[in-house]
Amino acid sequence: MGTGGRRGTRSGKGTEGAAATSSSCLYRCIECNREAQELYRDYSHGVLKITICKSCQKPVDKYIEYDPVIILINAILCKTQAYRHILFNTKINHTCGGGSCRTRARVQPPMT
Repeated sequence: MGTGGRRGTRSGKGTEGAAATSSSCLYRCIECNREAQELYRDYSHGVLKITICKSCQKPVDKYIEYDPVIILINAILCKTQAYRHILFNTKINHTCGGGSCRTRARVQPPMT
């Protein structure tokens, strides 16, 4: 049956899968900005089901299925959902370790 929250990355998508429920690291719904325990579930070898937000009844993060170029275009168009996906639900900006969450990417000061 189901394996619970999937960990790791989906090939070619650049996003991280769902967190384990015991971890304090949470994802965010891109529509209502509420916390979510996972982005999707893996049911038997590659059959994925996107998690539905308990608050707004919409998919927690529809962008996990999108190509990175489409996500970039939506971010350029100032779509709030695309920014939430990038900031809260991607592997490149988010890491969990030792029970606490911290950001990997550093903000660089502007060059003068």
